Amino acid sequence: MTWNKGRVKFHRTAAIIPAALAIVSLPFYFGSSGIHAYFSGDDLMNLHGYWSKPPMELLKGNLLYYSASYRPLGGLFYVGLYSLFGLNPLPFRIVCMALFFLNLLLGFRLLNTLTSSLEMALLATLFFAHHAGYADFYQNTGVIFDLLCFTFYCAGLELYIAARKDGRPVSATRFLAIVLAFLCALNSKEMAVSFPVVILLYEIIIHKSLANIGKALLLALMVVPYLFLKLSADSLFSTISDYKITLTLAQYTANNLHYHNLLFYLKNSVLTPGLLLGLLLGLLALAGLLRSKLMLFAMAFLLVTPLPIIFISPRGSTFVYYIPLVGYSLYAASALLQLRGKCFQSMPDSAHRTMQAITFCLAFLLLFNLHAGNIIAEVEDARLRQTAFQLRALNLKAKGEGRLLFLKDSFEKEDWSLLYICRLLYNNPALEVDRIKRMTETPTAAEEQAYMYVLTHDGGKYQIALPAH
Repeated sequence: MTWNKGRVKFHRTAAIIPAALAIVSLPFYFGSSGIHAYFSGDDLMNLHGYWSKPPMELLKGNLLYYSASYRPLGGLFYVGLYSLFGLNPLPFRIVCMALFFLNLLLGFRLLNTLTSSLEMALLATLFFAHHAGYADFYQNTGVIFDLLCFTFYCAGLELYIAARKDGRPVSATRFLAIVLAFLCALNSKEMAVSFPVVILLYEIIIHKSLANIGKALLLALMVVPYLFLKLSADSLFSTISDYKITLTLAQYTANNLHYHNLLFYLKNSVLTPGLLLGLLLGLLALAGLLRSKLMLFAMAFLLVTPLPIIFISPRGSTFVYYIPLVGYSLYAASALLQLRGKCFQSMPDSAHRTMQAITFCLAFLLLFNLHAGNIIAEVEDARLRQTAFQLRALNLKAKGEGRLLFLKDSFEKEDWSLLYICRLLYNNPALEVDRIKRMTETPTAAEEQAYMYVLTHDGGKYQIALPAH
């Protein structure tokens, strides 16, 4: 989109490089240390869960998107990197960081295609480039599902919008690419089920027509078997209480308040149902007053895309709002530039270019200070790293259908991390790991002799209590 309804172009060469550097500097400044993060407990659980299953099951889960398989595209990530690098977190972190920066580019491309305005796209990308809740993206490999879902969601949406910009129908070849992107997004995370609804809203709001909704309806039909099996008793989701769906107004309201307090860095749950409703109605009224289809679409986007998570137990961070944040950012950038345009309509082109630079710089400084004042420190469970390093240093030969016994260990009784670490460290899915603290009876000396190794944990270190037999 051009300045003042298309009359003044945003100067690309002079602005895009420093603007892009400013955008990537935010996540780099706040999150680059995450490249050295170790696996989390969830990472080990995810990796062990995918790796311990037959490879064909994982392949089948990706081909049959509507199966009960748990986020199978993330499984390819975990198993693929583990098969190449073993229990080494660095390659996992590198891929996650690369995906995060790729998603900035994909988000920018989507926004640029949607708005036809380089300035608005850059400004909106700046808005969603970082949030304190992104600490999970920087430190926790378990958010690979969100990263992959964003990648294919934005890629598919951009393919659709680019084809529809001139009003022509989407070609069969392009629609096939959109379907593939949609399936990959579904195989990454359940957030992708909103994709057909967003396309339908795009047709209604931007093109003001229902003449080309056939493909959106076809995509929506593809969601039906997906949801049926994902919500069935065969799905892992049915066994996890945090994924229990509660379709009530109370749940919807409570979760919206929770996430909006986090999004806007509001302390002590400042927002109330009345304030939140007033805020949303105010945003809707402003879009109407400015007669902005983009702002109306952004409103629809930010309200629809969180629906897959809004009726389950709330998460403690805003990383789950990764996709919806694009809608918030689009609304903010569109509103800011349109209001600025109305205030400075009669300025000469050179003054407009200066104003564009000032707008971006002020937004950057404001966001930097806002984020810097709300840093969320991710606390790594040092036991996981220490356990893997210390066991590796012992150079155990734990192959075959053997057993290890831990007289003492550094984990709680109900924590399965030690089992995951041992099996993954020695690439041995058949390895049994017994822990005294989980056993009803202490093994006798003769029974201890049957173990490959008997280990203990004293002085903060794992040691061999009995050598291999």
